[in-house]
Amino acid sequence: QKLALLVGDVIAQKSKGNLAYRLAEIYFFDLKDYNLAAEQYAYALSVDLEDVLRPSAWFKQAQSYELLALREDKTGAQGIAYMSKAIALYDSLASHFPAGEITDQAFVNAFTLRLQLTKKGEDLRTLGTEFLSRSSGARGRDVALLLLGDSYFSAKNFESAILTYKLLLEKYSDRETAPSATYHLGMSLDGIMEKDSALQVIDRFLSSNPNHLYSAA
Repeated sequence: QKLALLVGDVIAQKSKGNLAYRLAEIYFFDLKDYNLAAEQYAYALSVDLEDVLRPSAWFKQAQSYELLALREDKTGAQGIAYMSKAIALYDSLASHFPAGEITDQAFVNAFTLRLQLTKKGEDLRTLGTEFLSRSSGARGRDVALLLLGDSYFSAKNFESAILTYKLLLEKYSDRETAPSATYHLGMSLDGIMEKDSALQVIDRFLSSNPNHLYSAA
C-alpha cells in the first residue's frame, strides 16, 4: 500500500522532499532498514519537505539511529555513535520546534539515551535534576523516571532513588511501571537500613503483584 502511494506521488509530481519522506516511511516501518530510513529522512529535511511533516521526519530520523543502537553493543564505539547521533537530532528537533507533544517525546527519548551514556554519579544527579525540572506532562515520563530511579539504585544513591520512585508512584500509580517502582522503592529503603518501611513496601508489592517477575526474587 505504501509503495502504491509512493508511486502515486511520483505520478502526481510531488516534491522531492515528500517523495523522500514517503520512501523513508517504507524503509522505517516496513523494511526495518533504519540506515536507509535515516538517510531518506535527512534528505527530505534538506530539500523541500512540507512544513507539516518536518517535525515527524526529524523525530523518526533520530529514532532510526536509536533503533540502530539497540542492534549494537551499547558500550561499543558504534552503539555509542548511534546514540550520540540520536541525541543530537532529538535536541535539534526541540530547538527548531520548542513546543508540542513530539518535542516533549524527543526530550524524554534524549534523556533516556543520555542516562545510558552517563557513568559518573555527579553527572547522573545533574541529568536527573534537569529532567525533573523540564519533563512535566511529557508522554513516556513514567518510563524515564523508572530508568532514572534504577540508575540511582545501581549507583547505590538510595536517597535519590527513593525520591524518584515515590514521584513515579505519586504521579503514575496506574502505569505498568508502578510495580517495578514499588519493588525497587522497597529495596532502596532497605539500602538505607529502613528495614520496617522496606518490609511494608515489599509486602504491598507482593500482595498486589503475585505474578510479577520480581515476586520470585
